[in-house]
Amino acid sequence: MQLIKSNLSNILKTFDCKVQKGVFPYNFMNSDNLFYIGNKPEKKYYENISLKNYNEIPNNNWNVKDETLRYLKSDIEGLLEILLKFSKNIFENYSLNISNYPTLPSLSLSIYTSSFYNESNKIKMIKGQVEKILENLILVEMLTFILMKLKMHIFMI
Repeated sequence: MQLIKSNLSNILKTFDCKVQKGVFPYNFMNSDNLFYIGNKPEKKYYENISLKNYNEIPNNNWNVKDETLRYLKSDIEGLLEILLKFSKNIFENYSLNISNYPTLPSLSLSIYTSSFYNESNKIKMIKGQVEKILENLILVEMLTFILMKLKMHIFMI
């Protein structure tokens, strides 16, 4: 589930997290080197890494298992930091505990109803004869639109 539309690296920066996204040589991994220990993989196996960041990776005794666990641990710690900051922000601004809301829409609705909804500004429901007239007008508009599209299609043929 993706609540915030961005990649983890950008979200960590947006939330000003201490944990930052690590780098991992995805293109290096295959079934033949799952237990690799040796020199670090060449730069070409990393995506979006600067030469400076690549040179900061120790060159010898690079271990696939250790690096994979370190990479996954930093992702999880970063996600936890984001969640805690988001939770704190919602609680401080709206006095709501995000763990009571299983979805973002349910949290959004609760924020709206608890902080912005004004009981005196109810949305009026139109019932009876006026409702039927409006339904018929909408139906007529839809049919007119469909007929115009059909005429255009027939005219083009």
